Amino acid sequence: MSGSRLTGPMLVCAIAFFALSAAVLGWTWIAAADSALNASFGAWRVEPLLSVFLWLTALGASPAIAAVCLTATALLWVARLPRFIAPLWIAWLGGEATTWSIKFLVARLRPDFLDVASAVSPSFPSAHSMSAMVVYGFLAFLVARHGPPGRLSLLVPTALALLILTVGFSRMFLSLHYVSDVLGGFLVGGFWLLSAIALSSARRGVLR
Repeated sequence: MSGSRLTGPMLVCAIAFFALSAAVLGWTWIAAADSALNASFGAWRVEPLLSVFLWLTALGASPAIAAVCLTATALLWVARLPRFIAPLWIAWLGGEATTWSIKFLVARLRPDFLDVASAVSPSFPSAHSMSAMVVYGFLAFLVARHGPPGRLSLLVPTALALLILTVGFSRMFLSLHYVSDVLGGFLVGGFWLLSAIALSSARRGVLR
């Protein structure tokens, strides 16, 4: 896939994110809808579901994502696909810089915390959701394009896509983020994921 073909989708992600940011800052019904959806999970926030989602949400945390990136780096080097290493790291670190900058610019308060989980940073956008979209999304792309032939090239990307959605859902279920925070994280992550794919395509042309 050529990088030029990804310009449009990247622009869509950027515009959608800025529109969502404006809505979060200026539309009171967004806050009301976020709070209503957060409250709707109340009856389901019991064991063992809380423990399950605490484990799942950790897969989007920085230590887990960094470990995945390091493992992927080693595997890509062994597989003689080094051109994908830099795009992976650039996209994740770029997403982190973008997300944390916007967090403190928007300075949105988080939902009321549960006893089992809390956080100290501002709420919008979700860094876990962004990281999951960038890293697991890029791995899904790599397996689909360069993985073994057969069912694995479909099953692994599908499983990774479900993992991305599960990490995002876990942030809402654990009352660590509102749904708009998760959507914001996915949009930032989508932008940087597409950037990584475009960069890897450009590097392929340079390395030929």
